[in-house]
Amino acid sequence: RQLASGEVQLSEWVQNCLQLSAYYVNASAFAIGQYLLEAVQRVAQVEATKKEKAPDASDGQAPGGDAWKTLLDEDVAANVDLAWGKLYLFRLVASLAYMQQSGSSKPSLPYPSLEHFPDLLRFPSLSHLLPSPEELPWGVSALATSFETARDLFNAAIPRFNASLEYYKLDGWVTEHVTTQLEVSNLYRVLAAFEQDPKRRAAMHKLRVSRLAHLVGALNPQHFLGLSRSIDLETANAWRDYVDALTDKLDAKAPNKSSKAIAEGATAATHSYTRFLNSFRKDDTGQMPDRIDADNEHFFLMAAFNLGRVLHRSAMRVDQHTSDSDLDIMVQAYKHLHWIADYVKRHKIDKMKQEASMAEQLASLIAEKIDLSKKMASMPKK
Repeated sequence: RQLASGEVQLSEWVQNCLQLSAYYVNASAFAIGQYLLEAVQRVAQVEATKKEKAPDASDGQAPGGDAWKTLLDEDVAANVDLAWGKLYLFRLVASLAYMQQSGSSKPSLPYPSLEHFPDLLRFPSLSHLLPSPEELPWGVSALATSFETARDLFNAAIPRFNASLEYYKLDGWVTEHVTTQLEVSNLYRVLAAFEQDPKRRAAMHKLRVSRLAHLVGALNPQHFLGLSRSIDLETANAWRDYVDALTDKLDAKAPNKSSKAIAEGATAATHSYTRFLNSFRKDDTGQMPDRIDADNEHFFLMAAFNLGRVLHRSAMRVDQHTSDSDLDIMVQAYKHLHWIADYVKRHKIDKMKQEASMAEQLASLIAEKIDLSKKMASMPKK
């Protein structure tokens, strides 16, 4: 109605359109989400032209540049960039999920073609400025199918997220800043899954750590407990993925260097997982509750299982030179993995049975390594 009347309350109209776009993007209807974001920019550009803050658009072409952003409230302008970043991120996430599905039974995405475009969302007065609906990425055409096309989505998203962070700074916008940095970390994580070279994958996961480094320990858990946990868990997972990538292809020319990097990454992951898990301890006793709340239990158990894995990785060498500290780490890992398995059994958590079984198997392997280490340490040194 505002468009038809020519009287547009710009920031309000844009914010409403962004919310509608987010609904469709969350539903993997990427073409419609993109169309709405294109409409946001074109309407703002037209309004900028009316106010003589951008070149004339009487020739039917949308004015260029970012002068239109000056007409929006600052937070709304940042939200436009954030919405574009999320569009590309969600396309990348959906691409990975689709790629990981095997066989010929891959489902189609919602709104797979132009026939599913709701008439109510068309903007006839903008038809000369907006891209043709036929040109939009409908269905699986929105998905990346190779590292190169995944990188294109990544490169489109990063500047948008960075632009939004120019406004949503940590000082004053804690929730928005942290959630956006977590989304950037997720962007790197998904792109890394398309990369075949383990060293390049490891570098991407290291960049995740770098993006989150200024947030680690920066928030008061009493006021931002959920965000603090998210930061620690994402940082821990980034270090774990870094270690896994290095382990995929140990450098045969520099085995000591590779092993050192793995151990350092595993140690860093250990610290972050430990901070996350310790946040569930009772304030009065310092003890873990008998049962973690339902909303967090899955994340807690997966973090606990991963902690056992990285503790194992941080003390990989077993020979006559195994240090007492490495032996202590292996003992911690053994006890921790047994605790996970016992927790799952005690509370009869069927969906975690596989992880509990893996924890027991890894604990048994560690027990053998501990015994072997002790035997080798008792042997006469040459």
